[in-house]
Amino acid sequence: MLFLQQVRKMPFLRIVIPYLAGLIAGNYILTPATFRSLSGACIVLLVLLCIMNSRQPVRYNYPWMAGIMVSLILILLGAVNILSRKYVKDLYAIKPEVYISRLVVMDSPEINAGSVHVTARVILVQGTSGQSRLPSKAIITFPRTASSESIRPGDMILLQGRFLPVAAPANPGEFDYRRYLSRQNIDYQIYADSAAWTLAGHDSRNLKITALRCRDNLLARFRKSPLDPQAAAVLSALTLGYKTDLEAETTELFTRAGVIHVMALSGFNVGIIFLMVNFCMGFLRKRGIQGFVRLVLSLAAVWAFAIVTGLSSSVTRAGIMISLFLVGKTISRDASPMNIVSASAFLMLVVSPFTMFDVGFQLSFAAVLGIIYVQPFLYRLIMLKNRLADKIWILFTLSVAAQLTTAPLTLYYFHMFPLFFWITNLYVVPLVTLIIYLSIPFFLFSFVMPVTVLLARVLELLVKVLTEPLDWLAGFPGAVVEGIFVSRIQVALLYAILVLAFVFLMRKRIRYGFAILVLLLAFIVSGSFRLSGIRKQKMLTVNSIRGASLLNILSGKNNLVISFSGPPPERKKIQYSFYNWWVERGVEGMAEIRTAEQLAAEPFGDIMALSLQNNIVGKNVFLNFSGTSLVVCTDDIFNMVESDRKFFADYIVITKAVRPDVEKLLKHFKTRAIIIDSSVGYYDSVKWMAFCRENKIECWPVRERGAFMMDFK
Repeated sequence: MLFLQQVRKMPFLRIVIPYLAGLIAGNYILTPATFRSLSGACIVLLVLLCIMNSRQPVRYNYPWMAGIMVSLILILLGAVNILSRKYVKDLYAIKPEVYISRLVVMDSPEINAGSVHVTARVILVQGTSGQSRLPSKAIITFPRTASSESIRPGDMILLQGRFLPVAAPANPGEFDYRRYLSRQNIDYQIYADSAAWTLAGHDSRNLKITALRCRDNLLARFRKSPLDPQAAAVLSALTLGYKTDLEAETTELFTRAGVIHVMALSGFNVGIIFLMVNFCMGFLRKRGIQGFVRLVLSLAAVWAFAIVTGLSSSVTRAGIMISLFLVGKTISRDASPMNIVSASAFLMLVVSPFTMFDVGFQLSFAAVLGIIYVQPFLYRLIMLKNRLADKIWILFTLSVAAQLTTAPLTLYYFHMFPLFFWITNLYVVPLVTLIIYLSIPFFLFSFVMPVTVLLARVLELLVKVLTEPLDWLAGFPGAVVEGIFVSRIQVALLYAILVLAFVFLMRKRIRYGFAILVLLLAFIVSGSFRLSGIRKQKMLTVNSIRGASLLNILSGKNNLVISFSGPPPERKKIQYSFYNWWVERGVEGMAEIRTAEQLAAEPFGDIMALSLQNNIVGKNVFLNFSGTSLVVCTDDIFNMVESDRKFFADYIVITKAVRPDVEKLLKHFKTRAIIIDSSVGYYDSVKWMAFCRENKIECWPVRERGAFMMDFK
């Protein structure tokens, strides 16, 4: 009963739960084709609800009916909100052909060694079928020139180019960049030749563009100052959320130390600004006219910070949450934090429903809930009278609470967990707070050179003090537990265990302890089934890394990567493409990488590899795995000789070493299918596909269709 009374005080929680269910159904279960029927059902239910509410006796006798109908309407609204956006995308989808288009740049350019990338909103496209609007964004890639480097947010661009869809993941388990961009309404990529585009004006009416220009202006002050370039990159990330200039090693350092959240401009940074403003206005009362003035000034400071940092989604999310919290506390001292958090989530997900599936969104709300509910409980475990010790204890409990409630998501998305977060946060959080506070006078007085030089030296020293201990701790043995895999079901079980453990510690009732044991058993059993499957697995994959011929063979816990195109790619590149897949299959730390020349006639697990050296097949490699034969063509010799002898292979893998000629290939080989690996160039791949169609042979072009995978169960 007490729980129900608490829930009744949280109307937005009761609203957001069915709405979230609708978003999940719309994203994972329903199709855009159901959009119209679901919209109609939603309208019918709304009309029925209005009729019910207009009849007082019915509403009084059957209140539960109204509650069920409201929940159904919210579920339908969530599904319709997701499906409407998918429906519009399908409706306005265009063919991958050359268009003359007008676009407006919506982000700061990313400048690389030989290219410049910008995100632009499509305004109009002109093609063979006429002129039309395209409610989408595109990533434009320009050659790096003085003109492309000068592009700024808000610039109108007129260009002629081909609208290409973003490529799907090429390998199993690889990060789905296409889905990530699609949730941001980015569905196309354009490669613009230097002579195929021109600037056509500027859009200055968009608040987002104005915010980005403000951020670029502040970034320029960092870059023009006496700061070391790497220190300037770290400061740009900590204060403005701009991480493009950061080296990959620095990002990895903060990740392994468990303090990457300070790099992600979000609630932490917004909270620092709010605390500073709140401290400066301590002389004002919290009620009456002074309370109203305090509220207005606090909101103005929060949103001014959001604007000068570019109105990124994470800062906007934090700004909305803090704004609702301030308004709620001003209106009512008894405002429920959970109700405010639910209202923030509902407001954001109505405007941008795909945000729900953003990792940052999920982590930030999980951390906030941990700070609201878990931190006070942890803090009360030890009461310290010393003021400094008390502040350190508060910081420690905040870090532990946030890390605890985000741990299941961290394990699910990143397969790792930093063990020293409780140490690093104790000094990183105060130090980053000081850096942010000192950056404000740095920006304000950047035109005064002596002040700029002095503050630059201080900030540079603070960055050094920040990163050097992290470097030592992150490299300490056992600093990070890596290679952890949890499924979605296990994530749900972990959160259920956390909630029940919290309730058990609060109420001390044995039934909650028993429920925890049952859930732990379910978690262990689900993991045991996975381990059993790993021991029995037999998989072969012709992988996709541009320009490389790679074969990945999994046999139980054995993991072999074979490169047939000379030296294999860098291990980092291989890890990026395959790491998530290997973690899921339980072989992340056991990859053995060999070249074709290193293959010998001894078995690897139950893999038999034989490289035949004679005048018929040359250096082509024959493999046999679980009764399936495979020939990797690394030698073009069969195009030069005649023979009546034919070799049978279930699959033939074509590499870049072989010229396109299926007829000559079939004089020496009999096969079920031909696999064209990712080392083969685009035009040769097209020729091979055409030849296969003419000879009625099944064909799998890895470059176009992604990795070819065989699962021998």
